[in-house]
Amino acid sequence: GPRQPWILVHADEIDLDKNKIISRDEIVGEATKAFAAYDTNNDGKLSPGELSGRGGSRSAMGGFLKGHSKEIDRDGDGILTRTEAVGNAERMFAKMDRNEDGKITAEEMEASRRK
Repeated sequence: GPRQPWILVHADEIDLDKNKIISRDEIVGEATKAFAAYDTNNDGKLSPGELSGRGGSRSAMGGFLKGHSKEIDRDGDGILTRTEAVGNAERMFAKMDRNEDGKITAEEMEASRRK
């Protein structure tokens, strides 16, 4: 079938409190944590070397940052900043949070499913 939204595919991993609702705090927290795991020199920027090096984050969000860094790099400078990474997570979240209440419910997840 069609490719599904990333949040929908990884909902179980993002839903840290297992309440079947993804909060904005959960996804932003995951993006922040995954970013920090790659940011070995703690400068708020991920170089290609940091993203391709050993270690990093073994989470779904970590894999997303590593696999999609060029797309997330909004200014195209080859460096992924914390602002770009977290901003991307916030944009993905906003697309699914249709009523803008800071939560993605099971109903909103189902509504985002591509047929």
